[in-house]
Amino acid sequence: MRRRIFVDTSAWIALIDESDRHHQKAREYYEQWVKRTGVELITSDYIIDETLTVIRYRVGLLYAHRFWDAIEQAQSQNILRITWVEQKTWQEALILFFRYDDQRFSFTDCTSFALLSQEPVDAVFSFDRDFVVAGFLTEP
Repeated sequence: MRRRIFVDTSAWIALIDESDRHHQKAREYYEQWVKRTGVELITSDYIIDETLTVIRYRVGLLYAHRFWDAIEQAQSQNILRITWVEQKTWQEALILFFRYDDQRFSFTDCTSFALLSQEPVDAVFSFDRDFVVAGFLTEP
């Protein structure tokens, strides 16, 4: 059975943006796990939304387009599955968002936490410490 890894915005951005401080580590991790061992990557529509927006603002629309092309290719090769935030998940995320007033979790983070509580994975590919605070194993 393949390892299942949830990919967060911070990982996608680090892979795309060569000026990101985690770029090299992200590339090495991606090469090791995805290309060599064939893991199943999972992300969400909210993560894709956030990533497209940040990439456009940081490095331009061309890179956002390249990112989307890579997402479509990964989906067609059954390497990546996008999980869609439905009403139940959105409502659970809203509860989490307001419950943790001592944290600065984004709403997108909370949708990820809700999705991960419904469908556990082996690890979260992320450089966002909020996943660790929320109790998830992050890699690298």
